[in-house]
Amino acid sequence: MRKIGLLCLIVCLLFLLPSCAGVAQFATVKVGESEKFTKDEIREAVRVVRESAFDETFVVRIVYDETRSDETIRSYMENGLGRTNGVREENVIVLFTDFFTGGNTGALNPHDLYTGYGWTLIRDGKDGAWVLDDCGYG
Repeated sequence: MRKIGLLCLIVCLLFLLPSCAGVAQFATVKVGESEKFTKDEIREAVRVVRESAFDETFVVRIVYDETRSDETIRSYMENGLGRTNGVREENVIVLFTDFFTGGNTGALNPHDLYTGYGWTLIRDGKDGAWVLDDCGYG
């Protein structure tokens, strides 16, 4: 019952925010254990994803799951932009989001729920800032 109530609240917010950029500051964040990144490194990647939310979307959840991230990174390095941009695998992180779209979302379906949408971020080195490099399902 709580999930239905939360869903109704989120849908209502979507209709109240039609002219706003993406809303991600209210998203819950779930960070799993990591052998590759510190909590601060992951927090910084989450901040970048929050700032990169698509116009007219309401981000419900941001997730870092290292196993799932590593699977996506392998594909990114072998078949995606990682094959050509020179980034080292240890400088790539993938976060996943669940979000609702508003009415005018470009290539995304309007008024729809997207789950497990990937955000690939890269950096120049261990001390470099995370930059969004790619996003989508992959």
